[in-house]
Amino acid sequence: MWRMRNPRMDYAWGSAAAIPEFLGEEPTGRPVAEVWMGAHPKAPSSLVDFHGADVPLDVAIRDHPEELLGADVLTRFGPRLPFLVKLLAAGKPLSLQVHPAADLAAEGFAREEAAGLPLEASERTFKDEHHKPEVMIALAHTETLAGLRRTDASGALLERIGGPWARRVSGLLDEDDLRPALKALLSGDAWAAHRSAVLARCAELGEEDRAYALVGELDRHFPGDSGAAAPLMLNVVHYGPGEALFVPTGQIHAHISGFGVEVMAASDNVIRAGLTPKHIDREALFEALAPTPAEPLLKQTVEGSPLALPADEFQVVVGEGAVPASPAARIIVTLAPGAVAGLGDLGRGAGAFIEPLAETRAGGRALTVSVPAITGGP
Repeated sequence: MWRMRNPRMDYAWGSAAAIPEFLGEEPTGRPVAEVWMGAHPKAPSSLVDFHGADVPLDVAIRDHPEELLGADVLTRFGPRLPFLVKLLAAGKPLSLQVHPAADLAAEGFAREEAAGLPLEASERTFKDEHHKPEVMIALAHTETLAGLRRTDASGALLERIGGPWARRVSGLLDEDDLRPALKALLSGDAWAAHRSAVLARCAELGEEDRAYALVGELDRHFPGDSGAAAPLMLNVVHYGPGEALFVPTGQIHAHISGFGVEVMAASDNVIRAGLTPKHIDREALFEALAPTPAEPLLKQTVEGSPLALPADEFQVVVGEGAVPASPAARIIVTLAPGAVAGLGDLGRGAGAFIEPLAETRAGGRALTVSVPAITGGP
């Protein structure tokens, strides 16, 4: 097992305080949006003192795939760590986005590769060929837009706003396919024409429902961006320590504020519809979108028990004490001070990579991510 040195992302939406304070550091005033723990080639962690040197995890896996992943993971996913772990702290809203399913990710990546688009190109949508289901385990109060509302709920919100813009969107609501209504809601021309009236009405209604107040807040962050109207069609989810929100591929979502550990399939594919200065690709988003209403998949964490998640790439356990041997690689994230057996006191917010068949013990509360075993069989 090895300590990990983990890269930080300074995206503008990041909180300047949450991650530094969690790590026991003095904030610098600059945003720290994410800390990545994994082997994604965009920003791999390094294993400290791996065979006598600090080695990027993706390189170590390339050179020692079975030793670091385990035979089962290697057979199922190839020579790659199939999950990625992040500390995520949102000081400002993130983009309105969807993560593509596996088939669309593979097709989109192949298409952009064939077109000769560099991976770092601003107009690039697909950064790799993998899908990206994910779960956010809250460490503080967190607010997220997640999944399309039922038509009766969206219709009621729009009816209270009134006016031609709201009537147009409401008239297109269809439980079987919400894409036409969402396209109308996100229409830049229509929003520009009616924005002032809609914002004024939302300000009047702000105490009735959080969705109305949130429309105004998002417009202040992103003036003129039609994505500010998204709360009228998306569920507003509030959750905190002891809770986790699962976001499947195809589900439109946006983290508004909060702090937690995000675990996902190892992909950097994000298709954006608004609330961002980054590349927006609404055509690809509507192709990838799950177009029907979806209740938020909010889970309760149970100490020492795996979260029940519909994901093949990752399994998450939060708790203190023994980390039993497993045939697959694991990453431990320390959530409280305390030693990890074999590595000493890592401090809070640190990561450790545990190779297959090794067992250890967390002296403080920790989050362990592994690849779930295949269940069932003949």
